[in-house]
Amino acid sequence: MLNNLFLDHNDLSGHIPSNLGSCKQLTQLGLKFNKFMGTIPKEIFSITSLSIGINLSNNLLTGLLSIDVGLLVNLEFIVLSNNKLSGQIPSQLAQCVQLKYLFIDNNLFQGNIPSSLGSLKSLELFNLSYNNLSGKIPKFSESLKYLDLSYNKLEGEVPQNGIFLNRSAFLVYGNDKLCGGIVELKLPPCLQNNKASRKNHTLTVLLAMTIPITCIILLFILSTWRRRMSKKLPSIERVEKDHNHVQVSYTELRRATNGFSSHNLIGRGSFGSVYIGNLDHNWPKSIAIKVLNLQQRGASKNFELECKVLRSVRHRNLVRILTSCSSINHEGNDFKALVFEYMSNGNLDKWLHQPSIFDNDRPKNITIIQRLNIIIDVASAVDYLHNLGPIPIVHCDLKPSNVLLDEDMVAHVSDFGLARLLIDTTKQSSQASTSSIALKGTIGYVAPGDVYSFGIILLELFTGRSPIDETFSEGLTLHLFVKASLLERAMDIVDPYLILQEEDDEVGEGLRRMRVVSKSELDCIVSVLKILFSAVGADFLLQKCLLLLFLASSASDQNTSKPSLI
Repeated sequence: MLNNLFLDHNDLSGHIPSNLGSCKQLTQLGLKFNKFMGTIPKEIFSITSLSIGINLSNNLLTGLLSIDVGLLVNLEFIVLSNNKLSGQIPSQLAQCVQLKYLFIDNNLFQGNIPSSLGSLKSLELFNLSYNNLSGKIPKFSESLKYLDLSYNKLEGEVPQNGIFLNRSAFLVYGNDKLCGGIVELKLPPCLQNNKASRKNHTLTVLLAMTIPITCIILLFILSTWRRRMSKKLPSIERVEKDHNHVQVSYTELRRATNGFSSHNLIGRGSFGSVYIGNLDHNWPKSIAIKVLNLQQRGASKNFELECKVLRSVRHRNLVRILTSCSSINHEGNDFKALVFEYMSNGNLDKWLHQPSIFDNDRPKNITIIQRLNIIIDVASAVDYLHNLGPIPIVHCDLKPSNVLLDEDMVAHVSDFGLARLLIDTTKQSSQASTSSIALKGTIGYVAPGDVYSFGIILLELFTGRSPIDETFSEGLTLHLFVKASLLERAMDIVDPYLILQEEDDEVGEGLRRMRVVSKSELDCIVSVLKILFSAVGADFLLQKCLLLLFLASSASDQNTSKPSLI
């Protein structure tokens, strides 16, 4: 009669027991982060009652993915990431007609992506990264909401329809034979297979022979020139980058920010300052440049850690690094900076904590749907960091000021300077364990883990109150304040800006008026806040938020489209 079985994050080994197939009432199975090996038993796929999901990620599973997976016609998600599964992706997956999320990244799958998966009309999230897949990108993928095809052997033209028009919704890094696509991808144009190109084949062969020789000569000349220049200059700028990052120098960053002018300053943190800047046409229109204050103790370590984290993660709700720069400034001192995509709507803290609503400055207002979208975005990012990414990562400093909003009000978690990478934590040295005891994070949000911080952000988002508000004293906390008023006096805890509506008067000046929150809106807010008081365990809270927030968002306004779960 078992409905849900979660054995995640243990040290279980051996084969997955085949007699789990006897659990005929099972709706969800979680065995992630163990040491199970061997093939996935076919008996698992005979549990037709499975209607929520299977998560077998981060184990040592091998062999083929059985064609019997097609029997799970009611399943909503399958997560098989970070194993050693091989062979071709079975076309029978197309029979899982309710499938919304399919994660089979970081395995050894090969062959083409089955075109039959195009019949999965419910499929939204599809992660195939870090495999050995070949062939072309299937046309059905245009209708998805998120797609990761990074680091495979795909070839041919990247489509320019549907999802492939939104650079932040898909990833194709590491496929050297892809071409075309939108301009932002910076891929080579696709060659036309016509008579003229065939006639130029001989010329192509000649060029292929002469270009390497020319390049060697030019490299020799360039290296000689640089050695001479290094003797004349007091310092040489050095740029740290990976294969996806474009070089940028200290001089370029200084020019882009008008000499790091105070007019370009958009924020300060514990380890440095953030400036808005503009580079040449090959870069986004605006960029955010985080300049480290290397006089601050721990700043260099912060820089290295943030680089390490951002190199290993790819997610729509994580801030995307463009490049990094480690150099010498014009005064001869060390200089380190990170360059990110600029988020035009700033951070969540500025949206939540505005001056009084009676101030002359009109406050920014966030609707219920936007708030639901934001908290779903943050939950998705944290779930990815903890459970779905290549390396489990704990952020350690989740707070509204580290949640950035782009022009579409999509939330991006930022600032990984205090993050921890949980790499083989069972073998950490006593020294490393001791160093992690020091308090990390921000007062009001720091606690046993990221999910606690996430819960505080959720409460803050719908109440408009900071956990360090001066009204909280003598043992009263934001958590207790919400819990005490949630059932009988819910209106007392709702953010006033949720009941503030703006309209234009006859002369075109904005007027504000108060309105009564509808019962459906209030029920939505209460149901969201109740999530925190009914969930037990970090992973369960994130999973429940991702599902219940999505349901609550659609119930709040049937005329408004559902927010994205990406």
